Amino acid sequence: MVRYNFEQPEEDRNRWREVVDKIQDKGIALWFIFGKPQPGINEEHVEKVLREVVEYSAKKHVPVTLYPHSLCYFFSAEQALPMVKKINNPNLKLAVHLCHEMRAGNAYRMDEVVNNVRDYISFVTLAGADKDVDMTTPGTMDRSTIQPVDQAEYDPSGFLKSLKKIMTFILALDVFT
Repeated sequence: MVRYNFEQPEEDRNRWREVVDKIQDKGIALWFIFGKPQPGINEEHVEKVLREVVEYSAKKHVPVTLYPHSLCYFFSAEQALPMVKKINNPNLKLAVHLCHEMRAGNAYRMDEVVNNVRDYISFVTLAGADKDVDMTTPGTMDRSTIQPVDQAEYDPSGFLKSLKKIMTFILALDVFT
């Protein structure tokens, strides 16, 4: 996983190249997070950086997973989807993290989220959570959305059913291709 922080010096921002070089041809995906939005950083800049990452990584046989993360430039899978579609490269997919989707306000519409991004999902994470996210501070956000699954208030069964539904569909497609 590499986090690209816009405010860091260029050498630090481009550390992703070293990571890609180390994991090339090993069947490991690069998880890529854009850091917090910064003044002057726009969609064109982000697209340019992401295209460079995706194209370089493809040459090294490293798939790229865009990791939407709360409080960052891309904070949910649906919010990142237009950029992934715009880049339109089979080497670029999305991660769906229940905790970050909850923080983006998507706790009770995960079926819709999963269906909207279904063709672009590469990884999914699940954590236990409270029924309501405490957005007071980053710490309270973590405590309310990153818990053991079996000790949490939030029922993830809808999310899991949505994933099962799209996985069944994808597996059925694979049988016929």
